[in-house]
Amino acid sequence: MNTADLKEKLYHHCLAYVNSHIETNSTAFEYTQDAARTETKTVASEEPETGKERMQREMETIGRRLDEALKQRKLLQSIDYKKTYATVEPGAYVDTSVGAFFISLSADEIEIDGEEYCPISLASPIGQVLEGKKAGDSTSFRGRAITVKEVC
Repeated sequence: MNTADLKEKLYHHCLAYVNSHIETNSTAFEYTQDAARTETKTVASEEPETGKERMQREMETIGRRLDEALKQRKLLQSIDYKKTYATVEPGAYVDTSVGAFFISLSADEIEIDGEEYCPISLASPIGQVLEGKKAGDSTSFRGRAITVKEVC
């Protein structure tokens, strides 16, 4: 498989990953919102908190997760994965001595044609170490030497 096709598959994997998080959190938010509307005051509680207040806190938590997933999707959509990169930056595919990475957002690993690929963000620990590197560069991560074989 050529690199352009590989990067497209990795990009779409990341997009599906973030869209799944958006859908899950949207559904949870709506469910919690509906539950808060019907919740009655908790009788057995020592604190004067109502079930509705607990649901409100839960909605705030889910809302933060949903906002983060929407930001991740926006960031992902700003990446030009079709471009060929000379240095490690968002949209680049990076093959190293410790693994292959797609620089985008942190998502689940994916296997394509028997090979493992790991989508990572530049904010991740390894992303910070790789940022700006080019093919042939060496660095270390957690005491382990890393050689950048390819960036595209």
